[in-house]
Amino acid sequence: MLSTKPTDGAPLSRASARRRGRAIAALGFAFALLVRPLVPAGAARVPCFPECDPMNPATCCTDDCLNAPCDAFRDCQVANRDAVTECVENDCLGRGLPGNCTSLLECSRNCQTLATNCTKALQSSLESDCGDCRIGRGSARRACNRCKEKAPPACQIFEADTTGSRCQKECIRRQQWIGECYGKCDDRCAGDRCAFALCRGVCRDSICAQLRTQCVGPTTAGDLQYRKCCRTEDCSKDALQTILCETTTSTTSSTSTSRTIQTTTTSVTTTTSSTIR
Repeated sequence: MLSTKPTDGAPLSRASARRRGRAIAALGFAFALLVRPLVPAGAARVPCFPECDPMNPATCCTDDCLNAPCDAFRDCQVANRDAVTECVENDCLGRGLPGNCTSLLECSRNCQTLATNCTKALQSSLESDCGDCRIGRGSARRACNRCKEKAPPACQIFEADTTGSRCQKECIRRQQWIGECYGKCDDRCAGDRCAFALCRGVCRDSICAQLRTQCVGPTTAGDLQYRKCCRTEDCSKDALQTILCETTTSTTSSTSTSRTIQTTTTSVTTTTSSTIR
């Protein structure tokens, strides 16, 4: 053992004492490493899907043990998306001012709390079903997304501008106020898909009558580029109802019906989608 006493009888300086103390501690740590019991090599769990090459997805989807966990994962995601979309439709639709996303964002985030964590159960199931292996939650999600068809995200049903032609969609987005208002939604909705989709709906509502004048009727519409586009595209199904906007918000039923891409005037209960986790 190293001595902490000076050889010449003089007292140790504090710096010398610290250096000697560190040397003694290092020796003790090295001794502990030598005497600790060795962990059997077979005790460590191997990674799941060790043969998977991300650059060649075909090598990653050959294990049947993926099927049941990933199917359960998708079912969980579908339940999440339906719960969130129903909440958004019932509580958030028609809120806010054009280009102002504050109330929509708050409402959407509140609806997102209804979603459960699907990935935790997926990780556990894969590790159990695939041979007591180990996999991270991110890798577990990627494995299912690579090998199983993805579910549509929440609020996708609110994202369309129109159910009509490509010409009508381009006509809507070409209107000066719509471009400006959509840009504000993009800046202010913090990447929240549901809030962003509804925010754009409020933009269209604010000039709904103008959109129906400019972008409906290949021979009578006010937008000349729309009329030109319809010479080479089929615009026969374009109508007032295909532009997804509301000129009034007199009832929740009428607003919900228009935004959820329905053509009837009665109240409709809509179920849609989203991958939340």
